[in-house]
Amino acid sequence: MDRDIIRKRIRAIRRDLDKKKIRFLILTRPANVTYMTGFLGADSWAAIAGGRVYLLTDSRYTEQAQKECSSCKIIDRAGPMAGAVARLVKKLKSVRTVAVEDSVSLADFEQLKKTVKARFRTVAGIVETVRSIKDESEIATIRSAVAISTKALAQTLPYIKPGVTESELAGMLDFQIRKLGARNSFETIVAFGPNGSRPHHQPGTRKLRKKDAVLIDFGARYKGYCSDITRCFVCGEGILPLFPAAGKPVLSVVEGMPAGRKEWRGHPGLVLDARAGRPRHTASPRTAFYMKVYDVVEQAQAAAIKTIRAGVKITQVDAAARDVIDKAGLPVYGHGTGHGFGLEIHESPFLKPDGKGKLKAGQVITIEPGIYIPGRLGVRIEDDVLVTETGCTILTRNCPHSPLLP
Repeated sequence: MDRDIIRKRIRAIRRDLDKKKIRFLILTRPANVTYMTGFLGADSWAAIAGGRVYLLTDSRYTEQAQKECSSCKIIDRAGPMAGAVARLVKKLKSVRTVAVEDSVSLADFEQLKKTVKARFRTVAGIVETVRSIKDESEIATIRSAVAISTKALAQTLPYIKPGVTESELAGMLDFQIRKLGARNSFETIVAFGPNGSRPHHQPGTRKLRKKDAVLIDFGARYKGYCSDITRCFVCGEGILPLFPAAGKPVLSVVEGMPAGRKEWRGHPGLVLDARAGRPRHTASPRTAFYMKVYDVVEQAQAAAIKTIRAGVKITQVDAAARDVIDKAGLPVYGHGTGHGFGLEIHESPFLKPDGKGKLKAGQVITIEPGIYIPGRLGVRIEDDVLVTETGCTILTRNCPHSPLLP
């Protein structure tokens, strides 16, 4: 990792450590270790002492650490982690108190107290607070993760045909993400029909049926950073190109149609009403109801996104989405409206009714309202959004929404 980036992060964290009178901090949480060292391996800790960062790892990761962590001192341990910490504390001499992240296991904490000659205290949220504001390099990497996710979904769409199972489709999307040089941010969610009413449904053996609804919640992890996207649509109710070849919506004004009305070229049953801002289909009542629900969810998401800017209360963003669904007389979702993400798929801030604080420029969050009707359907639309001083930037803009699948 670039030395200047590490120095900036050390300075930011050092300010908080100085306020708390902490001279030596041990990081055990993998995402925090990565943030302060650039190391993407496992089973390793980091230590911050003064203006220096140390990576405590072992022979399995030494070569990887040398490549990824040019800005920190690598300690290649041969025995228990507690022993490596004890030797480092002894070498530094001036350390009297050791602060450890409260995510450390009880067994490791007890072993540290037995092995290291120092006083111990636990701390929380020091690195996470700094991590919530992404720098330019992090935002660029998240954009790359989003681009991979978008391309992987486009490459997976042709496999969405009656007969494919949820598990098979999830596996195909995962495969496309791997082919593009990334891996999953989390276990891909694919839900057909009524299974969509379960927000964290686990893909199973249900086969896709004609005119089934499809919900896909997925993301790519690239160079340690995540993306998180959810798209929903109905299968087999007309043709609505999600990824037009020319990169532009395939809409054309139909001769003689009233102003503000457009038709999907070649599909007179599917009409776009500019006043509603959403296609509506003249097909089955089931599809018509799905389109209504989809409409409301999209409006709820748009209302929340419209409020986003630095300084806005988290509860205000959350309420904006819920109010739209409530006023439409549909069930309001029980999960949060969104969350921060980066090195972890769930990070601060958390957008929920009792959320604390205000949004800050540089935070990257999801906005994901939904409507769930058990035994019938589930619709959730999720986009990744960068908070700015004056508004926001939708990072997933090139992964278009569409209620109907080709």
